[in-house]
Amino acid sequence: MPIQIIASQVTLTRNVISFLLLVITGMASANAETTSQRFSVFVPVRAKVVTPTTSLASSEIAINDIATNHIATRAPQMMPPQHWSLSSTSPSGMVAEFALQGAFANESNPEAKIDAGLIARVQRTSGNGRWGMAIAQDKTNHQSGDESAAVYVTSTAAGNAAVELQVGLAGSTDVPQGKYSTTVVCTIAPRD
Repeated sequence: MPIQIIASQVTLTRNVISFLLLVITGMASANAETTSQRFSVFVPVRAKVVTPTTSLASSEIAINDIATNHIATRAPQMMPPQHWSLSSTSPSGMVAEFALQGAFANESNPEAKIDAGLIARVQRTSGNGRWGMAIAQDKTNHQSGDESAAVYVTSTAAGNAAVELQVGLAGSTDVPQGKYSTTVVCTIAPRD
């Protein structure tokens, strides 16, 4: 008989423990509090353009000024191609404008000008967007008062592109001697 009493006490003890666990668990659920904390990262819209550069020393970078001699014919003359890098985080893509600040002008006599032109090509891309040329070539016509020329590269989403840009000048044999120059300015912005 003593063995039955012990077995009954074990069963009773298990039942009491199970009951207490139910009560404690129920109380814990009734008094539980849940909270959370949200973590977010904001990636701003960024646009970046990198001009063709040459490393002069480990910490110095300089923009290459491109120079050539005029071939003194009426045939157009192209400068060596320049490679620009474009980058944007805009989910709607970006537009990059490469614009001439005017026709080639004689630095000693700014009234003496030679028409300038631009040609651009998208060479390599990465990212989700499709890249293309909205306008691939343009030229000035200073005789008609058109001192501007611009080409446009576009993308449909965030990403990177390597763009080859070529500047040319109209052929002419009747311009005064001197150094002629123009400047290309690139403006990059998110698409609307």
